[in-house]
Amino acid sequence: MLGGFLAMFFLQRFFHFHHHDLPEGDPEDCCHDDPTPVVHEHEHDHDHDHGHPGHGHVHHAHTLAAKSAQQLSWVGTALGLTLHSLLDGLAITVKIRPAFLPRILALQGWRHRTNAMNPVIKWIMNLKLTDKTALISGSTKGIGFAIASQLAAEGAHVIVNGRSEEAVNSAMQQIRKALPEAKVEGFAGDMATATATERLLKFFTDVDILVNNLGIYEPKSFDNISDDDWRNIFEVNVLSGVRLSRAYVSGMKRRNWGRIIFISSESAIFTPKEMIHYGMTKTAQLAVSRGLAEHCGGTGVTVNSILPGPTHSAGVEDFVARLGGGQSFEAFEKEFFKSIRPSSLLKRFETLDEVAGLVTFVCSPVASAINGAALRVDGGVVSSCF
Repeated sequence: MLGGFLAMFFLQRFFHFHHHDLPEGDPEDCCHDDPTPVVHEHEHDHDHDHGHPGHGHVHHAHTLAAKSAQQLSWVGTALGLTLHSLLDGLAITVKIRPAFLPRILALQGWRHRTNAMNPVIKWIMNLKLTDKTALISGSTKGIGFAIASQLAAEGAHVIVNGRSEEAVNSAMQQIRKALPEAKVEGFAGDMATATATERLLKFFTDVDILVNNLGIYEPKSFDNISDDDWRNIFEVNVLSGVRLSRAYVSGMKRRNWGRIIFISSESAIFTPKEMIHYGMTKTAQLAVSRGLAEHCGGTGVTVNSILPGPTHSAGVEDFVARLGGGQSFEAFEKEFFKSIRPSSLLKRFETLDEVAGLVTFVCSPVASAINGAALRVDGGVVSSCF
């Protein structure tokens, strides 16, 4: 019964069509963007399913209220629609028979992903990123690459950044291979340096979305962290984001829209004794992010920090190789969450896509009310609700 009422509400809310609204002709995939050419590189230097099931009911127009039946009679006669889940996070999964449904839902601003071997289509909320340009620092691998890939999948024009032309070109090729329609360019340069930021601005004078992802870490006893170590990690993890934010925030405020995100860490709250200098930089990012959000108050520019927990990346695999004592990754992971991060509720390393999914959402116009926040995607490592 509940599934029936929810389904009727959904149909009334999202399918207010009349007969003359129906598309004609053969269906085709919606929301395809033409790929854009790659900008030549500069100078030489460098789905998850959860939520509320519809209980498998098939809803026909004659079972709806009279008004709904009048508006949606074509649904009962033409579709034979089964709702598998309603309000499934950011998604709604439906099983369809008619091939023209993609165009119908496209008129309501929904996009879809299909599996040719399965008649079930995953309809995802339109994050409204198709006209946005996004720069992600340090995005040739790891979390940064996952963020760039997901933003590209949502239709954003993505600028990939890495220290070498080879790494940047490789990342762009990987994105294009997975997403032939992706709009992706690249910039090779070490964003920890002021000179690279100056060069960047000659090629990309404005961006709508800035993700300050560049960062390094190094396990080291406090007694052995030199002054140079402290300066270097601060330059890379904090000042790189400060410079880029300073370069782009004025344009965002002038256009009255923008997103700035700092990729911090649960180490900002839960300072690791084996990397105190790293934890310091992650906490500093929270302060910069909140202060910059205050600076942009009353505008359409939002500034937030994302705090991932221990994440399975190439960097972590290197970490395991150095500190794992010859253990397999699986054995190290089990011991790590037993002895080093016992507070974790996830009890495993997060995937890159699990982190990137939150970042992508916060980048979107849909997340306009999320501002000045430190958002945790840490697997429950930090033992508090706030």
